[in-house]
Amino acid sequence: MELREVLTGRRMCRSFLADPVAPDVLDRVLDAGRRAPAAGNSAGTHLVVLEGPTQTARYWDVTLPAERRPGFRWPHLLDAPVLVLPLADPAAYVARYAEPDKARTGLGEGTDAWPTPYWTVDTAFAAMSMLLAAEDEGLGALFFG
Repeated sequence: MELREVLTGRRMCRSFLADPVAPDVLDRVLDAGRRAPAAGNSAGTHLVVLEGPTQTARYWDVTLPAERRPGFRWPHLLDAPVLVLPLADPAAYVARYAEPDKARTGLGEGTDAWPTPYWTVDTAFAAMSMLLAAEDEGLGALFFG
């Protein structure tokens, strides 16, 4: 698929089939997230992958308890076979920028020294990279909070 097709074809999907995602396909999608830009190559984005009905059901039981589900507009959202939780790690950025080659920036002093929270920016880059990779693989995907 050409980049333009990926960009124009990408949509947020709110109804999923419970069919498992092939391991090699999932690896390629996750790899796209791992290859996203990161300030100072800080490695401050972590991906928690919940795969299969046992793991994904535990997530939904906590975030959307059974008593809230009857009126839920997108019941097949809960059928998604994989959930990827991208987590930003501010401490990784502070630690990286405290190293000798970055110390002069002053950003290693703490999160308050950062005029822009690049851990959030970079984690968003990772999420978008995975959304585009999912489209390229012919998968439906959704960013939600």
